[in-house]
Amino acid sequence: DEDYIEQVLYNLVGNAFQHTEEAGMVRAVIREDGETVRVEVRDNGEGIREEDLDSIWDRYYKGDSSLGSASKGTGLGLAIVRSILIAHDAEYGVDSTVSQGTTFWFVLSKCP
Repeated sequence: DEDYIEQVLYNLVGNAFQHTEEAGMVRAVIREDGETVRVEVRDNGEGIREEDLDSIWDRYYKGDSSLGSASKGTGLGLAIVRSILIAHDAEYGVDSTVSQGTTFWFVLSKCP
């Protein structure tokens, strides 16, 4: 469903901007590989602590406010992203290093 995938991208890009300083970088990367498409949203913002990586997908989770803007928002965006991606049978994940940035990614099957 294009509208739902658009919502995923909106949430991921919005989060990237929210957690990246004004002079920072936010980048979307799309790669086709045979029958799949991998989408990555990368930033060079504050990053996410390793111990928080599993929890970020939970509803209302806002993270550690000591990292800056982690307490902004409702804590629903990534829970919505996860729900949509699960409904689309997509593989998804996050790679992050504090003070270096974050990459959220997901892989979708191409439509026949």
